[in-house]
Amino acid sequence: MIKKIKLKHLMYDELILCYGLKDYRKMLEKYNLECRISPATTGQCTSFYYEVDGYRKLIIGLKKKDNIDDVKLTLLHEVVHAVTFIMEAHDFECDEYRAYTTCSLYKECCDALWSYLSGA
Repeated sequence: MIKKIKLKHLMYDELILCYGLKDYRKMLEKYNLECRISPATTGQCTSFYYEVDGYRKLIIGLKKKDNIDDVKLTLLHEVVHAVTFIMEAHDFECDEYRAYTTCSLYKECCDALWSYLSGA
């Protein structure tokens, strides 16, 4: 599953959520990104600048798992990394902004993932 989520943050235009490391690798190749993915990886977050459209993008890759609680925890972990990239790009240090952004982005990713998993 590959789902593009539009972002409302100034320097980032989208987060690409990949459920399955095969799709994550596919997105890395599409944007000519080199990233080592170890066999133990359960999730990964990549931030990059895309010269074609002049925006930064985020890609989160999640390993497919049977245990939905593990998927949720891995997703939350990777969203925290994504928010760190956003905060650093804007030179923000506001903890309240970080908290709201983490909640908002996690909810959007969950909605996309649960929609996919439920077959909707």
